[in-house]
Amino acid sequence: MGKDELEQRAIDSGLPKSDTSNAFERFSIRDSLKVPYNTGPTARSFYSPAKAIINAAKGSPKRTSVIPDGIATLQVRPYVIVNGVTIFTTPIPLEFPESAFFDAKASDGELKLTGDYQLLGFVDALRLSPAGLQHFVNPVAPIPRLYLATTAGAKVQQRLVDFASGMSVRMSAARDLNFQFGGPPVGVFQTIVCDRLSEGRGTLGVDDLIMGRGVPLNPEIYYNDRFLPIDFIAPQGEPGTLNPLPPLSSPSPPNPLVFIGWKLVNCVDSVGHPNYPNYNGSPDFGYGCDLEPEFTYLLPDEYPTARVASALSDDNDSFNSQTVSVPEPSAMGTFLAVGVWGGVSWRKRKQHSDSTASDV
Repeated sequence: MGKDELEQRAIDSGLPKSDTSNAFERFSIRDSLKVPYNTGPTARSFYSPAKAIINAAKGSPKRTSVIPDGIATLQVRPYVIVNGVTIFTTPIPLEFPESAFFDAKASDGELKLTGDYQLLGFVDALRLSPAGLQHFVNPVAPIPRLYLATTAGAKVQQRLVDFASGMSVRMSAARDLNFQFGGPPVGVFQTIVCDRLSEGRGTLGVDDLIMGRGVPLNPEIYYNDRFLPIDFIAPQGEPGTLNPLPPLSSPSPPNPLVFIGWKLVNCVDSVGHPNYPNYNGSPDFGYGCDLEPEFTYLLPDEYPTARVASALSDDNDSFNSQTVSVPEPSAMGTFLAVGVWGGVSWRKRKQHSDSTASDV
């Protein structure tokens, strides 16, 4: 996918065209390649002697460092070849932190060594990384790497590749002022953004893009290497998008079932007539009732203070009530509450029938 297509995809995704570069950086480094994203106030910068020298000669002495979009740990395994068989000499990979830089370029132009000297600074700073410093004491050492995540039209300048491969380059900082730079090799990889929609896959705003498999631009530097990179051919990225759609909100679960009180059911009057209509707790109008719990769906902050009818007293038949705070009920609690009141109601009804029989 070229730069123009990427800009149109940004617009289709609801982004302004001017935000294409930043969106591509987030997508390629953080979301697709899954590299620790180096941005914000805590972003790490790395000193580059070559960039510092050139910018000082040009009158910008403070421009001495570079800030890659992503930073990763280089993992390698040392090996030897015996009778054509590769034998690893360590049981687990060796790790060299901050020895792999990633940078995103949404450009259809040539990525040059000079310009603002950013790419020069990346290569130069990697030579001072934990992996790069090994080469100053050991000619056979791990090779740091620079990954460039680009659009399809971006072309990496051969001069940059040569410089990263260890060849010396001459640069002119000002009239009659030239510098010679060189150093240990740095692997340069390029990974290109691909359009999944054109292949009939993916969904806009979800997974319509993917970073392709990284390709080494200077593989010759690995021919005599005795440290096999775990991902020499960089793995393909994960599908993603420039402007992720907000996640679909799942329907809200129903509000909790909340106990709100008791209702009187199965009331009988003093002569046993069922469903006595006007029972108000007075012994003149009724005698026995069952209690049935009432529930409703309420918000958690609407849990009521329920008024619970107490059992009719053995001393008198007055109807008492008290205010208590009732928690959210459980099935067992409901069973016990109904069972207890049913027992009380049955006991009082039995007493009433016994007393009636004795009066006869």
